[in-house]
Amino acid sequence: MKTIINLIFGFILVGVVSCQETRKVKVTVTAENGTPLKDVTSIVTFMGYTGDETKREKGETDASGVFQASGEPQLRMYVRLEKKGYYTTESGRLTREQDHDVAYILRKIKNPIPLYAKRLQVVAPVVGKEFGYDCEVGDWVKPHGKGRTKDLVLTAIIHNETDKYTDYHYELAVSFSNEKDGFVKFEQNSASELKAPYEAPTNANFQNLWMHFKKREPGKSIETNREPDKGYFFRLRTQVDRHGDIISCHYAKAFGDFPDLKIYFKQSPNDRNLEFDPSRNLFTDLDPSEQVREP
Repeated sequence: MKTIINLIFGFILVGVVSCQETRKVKVTVTAENGTPLKDVTSIVTFMGYTGDETKREKGETDASGVFQASGEPQLRMYVRLEKKGYYTTESGRLTREQDHDVAYILRKIKNPIPLYAKRLQVVAPVVGKEFGYDCEVGDWVKPHGKGRTKDLVLTAIIHNETDKYTDYHYELAVSFSNEKDGFVKFEQNSASELKAPYEAPTNANFQNLWMHFKKREPGKSIETNREPDKGYFFRLRTQVDRHGDIISCHYAKAFGDFPDLKIYFKQSPNDRNLEFDPSRNLFTDLDPSEQVREP
């Protein structure tokens, strides 16, 4: 019986190997202004079932910004691009079912700076009442923490008190302290290590109220408006003159979505640069779960 099983397993393996096909990956790399980038280190991984079966092709892009590789992936393929002075760029999964002709834009490292950067995982200190979060201190505002300024004003609302996993409905209202404070969304650059624009915008429509909800009823799927793949710019601590024109404000950016959010706060006012240097976080005593390592 054991011999028969081994024979069957052997036939299956032979079938898998015989179905492997050589796949080609062509990578074209440009700078943000569209100029082809030469000498970009390009690593194409052809995933196998084991580490020994995983193969990597490594080389440099030519004068046209092109690198080509071929292999026999058992699972999927990936591309990683590296060049001094630029942020690393990585592809998502590339299917083994076809050849790929992919293009990527490398983003230049311009002016990374220190910021207050921290991962915030919201556990509401109080329900049904406002509580504030100070982005510079990285804590709830007193009496719930050591914060002093209500940069974010939150209210957790629970619509039913059941403990059942299949039946719940809660909301989190996020607002801001000043009239022209607010947030605006942006699309994350999923391939680049630097996923946000270098600077916060000036003429965007900053909104002052941000409602989050999560709801589940018995027999129904979860309803939520969370958008963890989005990015956000904040305008905070805004001061205006008698005409309503902004004379001072602070900027911040965030990734994720409540209740799990990475917030980067700029200490100096009226400076829109939010390109973060992870080696110079202004928070120096963070727990590992609070660390932020992305620029």
